[in-house]
Parts: sequence; structure tokens; C-alpha cells
Amino acid sequence: MKKTIKILYGTPEKVSHSSEEEYEKTEFYCFRCGKKGVWEGVCPGDYYLGQTWMCEYCGEDFTMQPGSHNNWQSQQRKEQLSS
Repeated sequence: MKKTIKILYGTPEKVSHSSEEEYEKTEFYCFRCGKKGVWEGVCPGDYYLGQTWMCEYCGEDFTMQPGSHNNWQSQQRKEQLSS
């Protein structure tokens, strides 16, 4: 299943710009919570970090540099991919 989401940049009070991202649901298990349901970013991703992956259950998002990216853009991805 593929899903296109819209990510806003700036702050929730003052959006500077937006972009669309396309994700595809995989059969992979999340390394944090262990549940199956990781979304894979279809685009090649950020030049420095690589492709984005996100668990639809716990919200863990990761790139080539694993770890939680607890920011506004990550929260938007979690909300849109879990709906």
C-alpha cells in the first residue's frame, strides 16, 4: 500500500513551505517496538541522512543514523501514516 502525505516546514504557527512525501508500507518489523508495520519513504531521502522509515505503531522514525527524530515533521508523518 502506498500513501502520499504532505509535510509542513517552519512552525505550527508560521508555515514557511510544504512538500509531499510518498511512503510504502512494508513487512518489516520495528527495531524499537517489535511490531510489523514500518513505512518506507519511496524517494531517495535527504542527501545527508538517506531514506526515511517510520513505524506506524510507536512512531519511531529512522534513517541511516538511527534514533528518534522528535520534531514537528516527524509528528506529522506519524499522524498521517497511522490514519
